[in-house]
Amino acid sequence: MKSIYHYTSSKSLNGIICKEGVVFFATRFDGFEDKLEYVWARDFISPYLKSMAQEEGKKYESDFTQYPFIISFCKNENDAFMWEHYGKKDHSDENSDENSDESYGVELILDSDEIKKYGSSQVRWLDIFQEVEYSDNNEKSLKAAIKRAYGSYQYPSDDPVADYNEIACFIKQKEKFAKEKEVRYLRVYHDVLCLQPDGTEESKDETPEILFRKKSIPYIKIVFPKSVLQGIIIRCHLDFNSEEEKIKLLLKDREYPNDLKIDQSL
Repeated sequence: MKSIYHYTSSKSLNGIICKEGVVFFATRFDGFEDKLEYVWARDFISPYLKSMAQEEGKKYESDFTQYPFIISFCKNENDAFMWEHYGKKDHSDENSDENSDESYGVELILDSDEIKKYGSSQVRWLDIFQEVEYSDNNEKSLKAAIKRAYGSYQYPSDDPVADYNEIACFIKQKEKFAKEKEVRYLRVYHDVLCLQPDGTEESKDETPEILFRKKSIPYIKIVFPKSVLQGIIIRCHLDFNSEEEKIKLLLKDREYPNDLKIDQSL
C-alpha cells in the first residue's frame, strides 16, 4: 500500500491544503454520523475483549471512556462508490446543492509511507494507521485482527488489555461497509496538557467541537507534512482547465511543490 486516497468536495480543498501542511479534522468515534458503528463496537466486540483479557489472566473493564479520533482514507483510486458518497457533496453544509459545480469533488492522492512515518514520530499520543477489516459476527477473525494490531505497536499502558477497546473500535467493520475499502488514521489518546508555573503538567479536557448538520461533534486537528500530498484528481463532471488553474494557484499560494500530479477522473 503505497498511495491512499481521500475523497472530498472541491469546496473543502481550501481547508485541507494549508501552508502549515495537509490538514484533516479527525472525528471522535462516538461522533460518527453512523451511530450504529459505535454501538456495534461496544455491544458486540466488548465481550470478546473481556474473553481475551481472561485468557491472559487479566481484568478488563469496558467503560469506553477513551474515544479515539479517526480520519478515513480509501485504498481505491477513482472509485465510483466513493465518488458518489464522499466526493460529491460538501457534507458539512446541509444546504449545499448536489447539482452545482461546488458539489462535485476531488480525490487527494496521499503517500501512505509518509503518513505512517508521521504517526510513528508522535510520542505524545498513540497514533495508529491501519486498514480496516470487514466481517460480521466471527469471534476467531476478530481476535486475530486485534492481536495483529496490538503486535504492530508499542502501547504506553502497562496493561495492554486496557487498550484493546480502542483498537477494536477501528480495525473491524461490518461486511456491509466493505465497499469503502477504508484505511483509518487513529489518534487513541488525546489529552490537552497545560504546563503550570511550577513545571508540572495538568490535564485539561479541551476537545474542540464543530457544528455538523446542527449537531456539535468533537474533533481534533491533525496536520500532516506537505510531503504526504502526491497529487489531486478532479472529478470528470468539472471543467478540468478551470479547476486545474484554481488548484495550481492554491498550491502555489500555500507553498507546495509545483510538480504535484493534477489529473481528471475517467
